[in-house]
Amino acid sequence: MRKTMPRAAGATSNGTSSQHRANTTRDSIVRSGRILVAVLSAAVMAVVATPADARAGSAGRSPSVAAVSCLPQQVTLQSSRNLKYVSVEKDYTGTNYAMLRARADSVGPWEDFRLCSQDGFTTVALLATTNNRYVAAEFDYAGSRKGMLRARSTSIGQWESFVWTGGGDAHRMQYGAARLYVAAELDYTGSQYAMLRARSTSPGIWEEWTIRW
Repeated sequence: MRKTMPRAAGATSNGTSSQHRANTTRDSIVRSGRILVAVLSAAVMAVVATPADARAGSAGRSPSVAAVSCLPQQVTLQSSRNLKYVSVEKDYTGTNYAMLRARADSVGPWEDFRLCSQDGFTTVALLATTNNRYVAAEFDYAGSRKGMLRARSTSIGQWESFVWTGGGDAHRMQYGAARLYVAAELDYTGSQYAMLRARSTSPGIWEEWTIRW
């Protein structure tokens, strides 16, 4: 039985240096009891895992050279708005391949992820276990697909790095320097219904998620 991650306060940083900011953020997370570091406290770096073809890198970018650490537990993401689990659409093709959508009523291989990082969990990458690819935000796409999330990368770069805040059934995933929140597009229809996109400047229930272990 998967457990719901407990609600916890977000981390803060003091802006003095990049290393000090990372240390301060991690210390704050530990003090507040956020689940990412709470799990790390029980199993810090228990597993160091990198996809077998990680040397290839993500499309159009240099491959990552830092070691990647992944938590051993698999997780699922559940939309707090429509209560559906996030799936990796492996049967989609082309530029829609492995799109993430909050559309599943139950959990199977397409709904399983692992939480990984190459900076001590200051930022987090999602590794889809169904195809062994990291989730990327597609910011070279345009229009209604800009910022779409796809499980298609073989290494972690800027497009695969997210910051998690909140807790319980109100976790929020933010992307990039602009801290755009990931939303489930519940007003989309057909094969794009509930697509995940990094596009919101402020969080609401469409940007809230439950992480289940």
